[in-house]
Amino acid sequence: LTRFEKTNEMLSNFNSLSSTRYQDIEAQFRKHINLMNASKKDLEQIFKRIR
Repeated sequence: LTRFEKTNEMLSNFNSLSSTRYQDIEAQFRKHINLMNASKKDLEQIFKRIR
């Protein structure tokens, strides 16, 4: 029983760490998405001007 409790505790720690890490990465990922969307819009405007 103590082995299962220890395993459960380790999984809980892993889940909390993963949740925290995911929140950090998600914010960075959203910034990159916004940057890529802005770059796409700029490139589309440039392409329209060239045509």
